[in-house]
Amino acid sequence: MPFSLSLSLSLSLSLSLSLSLSLSLSLTPTTRSISLTYCMYHNKRYFVSVAVFAKMNAAAGGCYCNIDVHDLYAQAQKERVPLDDWPSWITKQIQSNSRRIRT
Repeated sequence: MPFSLSLSLSLSLSLSLSLSLSLSLSLTPTTRSISLTYCMYHNKRYFVSVAVFAKMNAAAGGCYCNIDVHDLYAQAQKERVPLDDWPSWITKQIQSNSRRIRT
């Protein structure tokens, strides 16, 4: 029994970065697992992109954060952080794990 999944994400961050992703899939029993793996892959890419941007933004503000974004993704998955909350959750994690750069 086929079903459709539509996902639309938008993100605007302070350094004029705009990221938009629209995804529409029609899933059948034979393609469901492949398509869900595809979605999980792109969700992780989105997470990593947001996390790298947040780390760069912190560095531009004079803070250094030595946290691995892939470990951060695993932690977000473990805590079941909703996708819509990723940008604020990532920012909080980076702020709590950063230190001022000496100038």
